[in-house]
Amino acid sequence: MNRYSLLAILLTLVASCAAQDNHWTNHKDQVCAASNLTAVEHRDGVTVETLTFTEITPGDDDNSPRNSDGTFIKKAAVNAHVYVPDGVGPFHVLLFSHSAIHSSKGTTDLLPFAFALARSRAASIVLDRAIQWDNYYDRAANIDHSVMACASLWLKDHLNGGVKSVGVLGNYYAPQWVYMLPRTSQPGERTKNGEGHTGGVGFATSEGGAEFKNNELIQTIDGQLKLANNFILLKADLPPIQREWLSVETKPDKPEVAKN
Repeated sequence: MNRYSLLAILLTLVASCAAQDNHWTNHKDQVCAASNLTAVEHRDGVTVETLTFTEITPGDDDNSPRNSDGTFIKKAAVNAHVYVPDGVGPFHVLLFSHSAIHSSKGTTDLLPFAFALARSRAASIVLDRAIQWDNYYDRAANIDHSVMACASLWLKDHLNGGVKSVGVLGNYYAPQWVYMLPRTSQPGERTKNGEGHTGGVGFATSEGGAEFKNNELIQTIDGQLKLANNFILLKADLPPIQREWLSVETKPDKPEVAKN
């Protein structure tokens, strides 16, 4: 299968599920409206697309803020970036809870990291929201689980060849179907035949030293190489990413003011 036929299959599957502008993706009590796909680009053996999820009903395990009467605060629509390697699966899948890290230094974009991982045969879906870190630390935003179950199931259902194994990056949240997979337990331990739940790389919360370290690592090229090749890809029996595939930039949120 060539790169264009894969894109056509993905678009056809979504279109067939959507009699109107949106179709419904369900996961227990979490219900989301998912838009059609928008093609972004194809290069280096990876197809990049985007879509939008809107949470209609939150899941039981959603820890997001509530109104005074106990109801969930209505969420805005969440954009998602999809990275699919060429060819036919089953694929190792990565679920990113956030696409960037916002700190006192500025904002670090994690999308190039997801693209590099896709070049090593890891498909991913990345939710377009920023981790609030350092002086801007916002625990509620960082553990936000809205649309994550829906997004994971959407990717699972739309990969040509299915899912072989799953890893979670960001705030550790994994939907129920992921927890049902056989799981590795030790750092560096591989899944059996590359199949199962490979665990997570947490970098969205400040509850433990590992999360602080991972947050620091994922904002540098050396750190991304370490996380990818010593853990994320290693446990899934996938080839390592190359340094030249990576581009890390932290952009200041406000332009610097020149001094007289």
